[in-house]
Formats: sequence, C-alpha cells, structure tokens
Amino acid sequence: MKEVGYKIFWNGEFVGEMLEPNLDMFFSYGKWKPTNSTSTEKFLNELKNEEQLIVRFDDPVLGLAGIVETFPDKEIEVTHYPNLD
Repeated sequence: MKEVGYKIFWNGEFVGEMLEPNLDMFFSYGKWKPTNSTSTEKFLNELKNEEQLIVRFDDPVLGLAGIVETFPDKEIEVTHYPNLD
C-alpha cells in the first residue's frame, strides 16, 4: 500500500516527500523521505547554512508554498504563508 503524502519541490526540483502529513492551522508536518539526487543534497546543504527555504507541495510552480522551519531529519515541518512567491 502506497503511503499518503506530498511531493516537496525546491527551486523547481523534486527533493523529497512528506509522508503521513498532519495539518495544524498554517503548519504541515510529517515523515521526511528525501530523494537520492544532487538537488536534494543542495537543498539539505542550504538548510544547514540558512534558517528557512521556500518549498512547494506537489507542483514545482503552482503548488502551495511554504517555508521549511527545521532541518528535516526524520520529520519535516513547513509553515504556509499566503502569497509566498
């Protein structure tokens, strides 16, 4: 059975998935499943160097946008903001 989740895009690139997502007002959080790609490596390195990065859910251009609040180890947490581009 396939796990329910969202694809996570950063800079137009697919970097991982949020599995078993939970929504709490303006926050989404769930299990983090990174892809095995150079884009994901760059994403994780940027998160180590910066506090927050903008990601999109399920579509690299039109998907719901949010900011990754913490470095994703086993879980990823994203805060959603209206009109974040």
